[in-house]
Amino acid sequence: MFDPEATYLIAGGLGGLGRSTALWMANKGAKTLVLLSRSGPSTKPAIELLEKLQRMKVRVEAPKCDVSSVEELSKDSLFEKMSFHEWSTTISSKVQSSWNLHELLPSGLSFFVMLSSIAGVGGTIGQSNYAAGNTFQDALCLHRMTLGQKSVSLRLGVMGNVGIVSEKDEYFKNKGKMIDMAKVMEVEYLALLDYYCNPELRISIPRESLPIIGLVTPSQLEEQNLEVPYWLRRPAFSPLAQIGASNISWDHSKSGTIDFGAQLRVANCLEDAKKIVLTAFVSKLSKALAISASDIDTSKPLHAYGVDSLLAVELRNWLGKELGSDVSVFDLMSADSITSVSEAMVTKSVLVTLETGASTYS
Repeated sequence: MFDPEATYLIAGGLGGLGRSTALWMANKGAKTLVLLSRSGPSTKPAIELLEKLQRMKVRVEAPKCDVSSVEELSKDSLFEKMSFHEWSTTISSKVQSSWNLHELLPSGLSFFVMLSSIAGVGGTIGQSNYAAGNTFQDALCLHRMTLGQKSVSLRLGVMGNVGIVSEKDEYFKNKGKMIDMAKVMEVEYLALLDYYCNPELRISIPRESLPIIGLVTPSQLEEQNLEVPYWLRRPAFSPLAQIGASNISWDHSKSGTIDFGAQLRVANCLEDAKKIVLTAFVSKLSKALAISASDIDTSKPLHAYGVDSLLAVELRNWLGKELGSDVSVFDLMSADSITSVSEAMVTKSVLVTLETGASTYS
């Protein structure tokens, strides 16, 4: 598949996905690989990969190189890894790196594949910088196509058995349980490369260069009795509701879930009412954000979890319908913690008599 006389460059080539890609390319005939990474072959898996490639008679170079720095890409000397603010680092790893490779690599490449993410399509909680970086890669892909250059931006979901999510416990804890993304396995990832790295492939329609892989459809969530995340209910994603099922309700208030309103009506005291409301609100929030309820710290404000005005309106409507509480969007967004929001719900709920702490019946 690959030209044994050509040189192939993989940015991040010593990471989990990079190692998988390099080995796959070697098995497909590539004989010269340049694997760029910030730290070079400093880990056991990276060293083992280089040794294996050498046994396969593959010429491999693995210099330290921060691809987000033009100086490092255009100079022979190596720069030490710089310390950036989290935002700048994440943006640079996507935006500047992709742009530098676009600018400095020659035209007429056999392929130019960027590993983007679904995060750039629907967003991910607490990762606006990462989402922005992926969106840039998608835009760069289209820009290259207007220039007549090959380009593909693979908008991947959560990688299952290869890459940082599978290798780092903290990433697996945060990403492994996301219900709105299906895991993309290594064999599926390599199958994508097998298709998009084909030198004979010709893509004429821009959208064909921006595939989305690993997105769960509303019908799949319905089948598991899970609530469709708020971002997936935006008009831009409405065609997904037609895949696999009809009459998607997107309303799980009566689908085997706990009737918190009924519990609130029979609460024995004000403290019990507060606990019921807090539990109900966290449950609703976890479903709306597609994260585990145990991962929600109620001492933090809603905006710490990426709640925007659109979701706040949805939460307000749900509170009125299920808990009889008329809380404004401003109250939701300005509260200093989820706990304080819940306490405000109790004081404004028609199901609870604040003065006596007793519940009312209707």
